[in-house]
Order: sequence, then structure tokens, then C-alpha cells
Amino acid sequence: MKKFKILVIVALVVFGGMVYNEEVNHYKMDATVYEVGSDHVTFEDVTGNLWDVDKMDVTVGDKYELTFDTMGTDSERVDDEITNILKIGG
Repeated sequence: MKKFKILVIVALVVFGGMVYNEEVNHYKMDATVYEVGSDHVTFEDVTGNLWDVDKMDVTVGDKYELTFDTMGTDSERVDDEITNILKIGG
């Protein structure tokens, strides 16, 4: 029984750390469609950074909320990846 309790505690610590880490590694930012190319869409976020994604059905000027993964490097945004794109408004 003691081994089982230790196993459960270890599992909770490991799983809890994964959940906490997942929240810390993601952030959201509003962005506007800056350009629609033949095979990509470029968003401009509120800080002026440009982000390219694969072509999707959008119009220049549309507003979106982008969810990013920091890729474990909180101080650098150049390696962040967009994990979700959600249209803001109608």
C-alpha cells in the first residue's frame, strides 16, 4: 500500500508539473490580417510583429486572437509558434 501511495504522489507531481508548464508556455495576442498571399496569410500583432501561417479564408483587416506557444523560450518571440487562431467579432 505504501508503494502505491508513493506512486500516486509521483504521478500527481509529474502530471501537475505538465499542466502548469502548459499554461505558462502559452499566451494570447490580438492581431490583424496584414496580407493574404497565394499560399499564406500574414498577421500583424499589436506589437507590430508579423506572423505567417498557411493560407486560410480571411480578408485583409480582419481581427483575430492568436494563441502562441513560447517553445520554452519566454524571452524570445522569434521562435514562438501559433497554435490557435480565433476570429474576433462577426
